[in-house]
Amino acid sequence: MNGPGYKLEKMVALLRKDSEQFDLQRRRFPDWKPQLDGADLSGADLDGVDFSETRLRRVNLADAMLGGANLGRADLEDADLRGTRLHGVRWLNTNLRGSLIDERTKINATQRCVWMLHNARDQVAALPSRSLRECDLGGVSFGGLAMEGVDFSYGIVRGCQFAALSLVGSRFEMSNATDADFRGADLRRACLDSGSYHSADFSGADLRGAKLMYAFIARARFQEADLRGTDLSGVKGWQGLKEVTGARFDGTSRYPEGFKEWAEARGALFDLT
Repeated sequence: MNGPGYKLEKMVALLRKDSEQFDLQRRRFPDWKPQLDGADLSGADLDGVDFSETRLRRVNLADAMLGGANLGRADLEDADLRGTRLHGVRWLNTNLRGSLIDERTKINATQRCVWMLHNARDQVAALPSRSLRECDLGGVSFGGLAMEGVDFSYGIVRGCQFAALSLVGSRFEMSNATDADFRGADLRRACLDSGSYHSADFSGADLRGAKLMYAFIARARFQEADLRGTDLSGVKGWQGLKEVTGARFDGTSRYPEGFKEWAEARGALFDLT
């Protein structure tokens, strides 16, 4: 059994009356991922509650107190967060797409920026900081923003638009960048170690000095990309690369055994002098 089998009404009543019992049940059933879609928890005292990996779509949390709550990987799509107090919340790839906030919502600057990137992109003229670690930014277009040195580590940038942007020194370690568009981007000295770049497009990108150690790159495109000095040690899925025609490598590039012969046969260029 992966949960106590509570119906929505009982979970709402429990959270309003004794949220500690809700947390107790979560500890008893560590694989339980509650679904509270559409629940009315407006004005509730939910300080410190463990909502990690919980579905909270369309939930009314207006004027609720969630100080110190765990919202790691919680799904708050279309939730009402107007006037919600979110001091000291644990944020980890939390989905805020379509949610509602207002000037009374107590939320930190980074998460307010994440909310704006999803829901009011035209109002974002600059990022509030260089750190967007552990943020769910899937599908966002970053065109027009200064992106050098931004840290996306451990986050979700699936399907994001980075085409032609300067991402010099940026960090994507352990990030999910599936289907991301990096065409023509400047990724010199970027760190992309251990990330997932399945079906990502790096065509024409400048990856000189970048690190892609242990990254997953199946179905990715590197056509005409500059990979001189790039470290591809331990990359996974390279036999399934979609395109490497015209990709350039040199004697300082690093890659797995067998990669050079495989890539050369598909039009990659190696200058090892």
